[in-house]
Amino acid sequence: MLRLLRDRRWICTTFFPFTSSADDDSNDKFKIANVWNSFTSFTNHNMSKVENFWNKYEKYFYDERGYPTKEVQSVNSATFVGFLTGFALGGLYKLKDVPLKHRDENQATLYDNKFVMQRDLQKKVEVATFKGGISFGIRVGLFCFFFSSISAFLYVYRNYTFDILNPMISGAVTGFLFKMNMGIKGSISGTVIGTILGTIYGCITQFLLFVTGVEIGDTYKAAADIMNMRRDAIKENTKKMTSEEKSQIQIMHEKNYKMREMIEK
Repeated sequence: MLRLLRDRRWICTTFFPFTSSADDDSNDKFKIANVWNSFTSFTNHNMSKVENFWNKYEKYFYDERGYPTKEVQSVNSATFVGFLTGFALGGLYKLKDVPLKHRDENQATLYDNKFVMQRDLQKKVEVATFKGGISFGIRVGLFCFFFSSISAFLYVYRNYTFDILNPMISGAVTGFLFKMNMGIKGSISGTVIGTILGTIYGCITQFLLFVTGVEIGDTYKAAADIMNMRRDAIKENTKKMTSEEKSQIQIMHEKNYKMREMIEK
C-alpha cells in the first residue's frame, strides 16, 4: 500500500510538475525550522562548553592583571628564542653557497660595473637568507613551542613540581609529533631520540638548579616579571601620550572657539 501511494505521488509529480500542496510547504517549513533549531541549540551548547572551560582554566593562562602567567610567558619566550635561533642558523646555512653559486652562474655575464654585480649578489644573499631562515626558524620554533608547552603543562599538572620526568615526557611527545609523518618506524625513532634529548636536558637543568639553589618556578617568575615591567611601561607611556594629545586637542579647540567668537563679533 505504501509503495502504491509512493508511485502515485511520483506519477502526479511527473504529469503535474508545477502543482504543490500547502501540506508539503508546511512540512518543508517545519523541517527547516527543526533543522535550524537543532543547529542553534547545538551551537549554543558547544559555546557554553567553551565558556565553562575558559572560565574554569582561565587562571592558568592569565593572572589577575590580565597578563600571561609565568608558565605561558615561558612558552612564548622559548618559542620566540627558538624561532630567532632557527632563523639565524637556517640563514647562515643557505648563505654559505650563494657567492660560489653566483660566480659559477654568471661567469659569462657582462656587468656595467662592479657595483651592479655586487647589487645582484646582495639581492641573492638577502633572498637566500630569508628563505632558509624562515623555513628552519618555523621548524625550530614549533619544536620549542611543543616541548615547552608540554613541559609547562606537566609542571602545573603535577602540582608545580619539576624533575627529569617532565622534559623526558615532553621530548618523547615532541619527537613523536615531528616524525609521525614518516610512519611507525619514524614515530618510534622520533620518540626514542626525543626521550634521550629530553632526559639530557632535564639532567642539565636539574643540575643547574641544584647548584644555584633556585627553583624552576623562580626562573619562570623572573622572565615573566621582566615582560610585565615592559608591558607596564608601555601602558604608562600610552596613557601619558593619550592625556597629552587630549590636552593639546582641548587647547586647540578652545583657541578655535575663541577665534570663532571674535570673528562673529
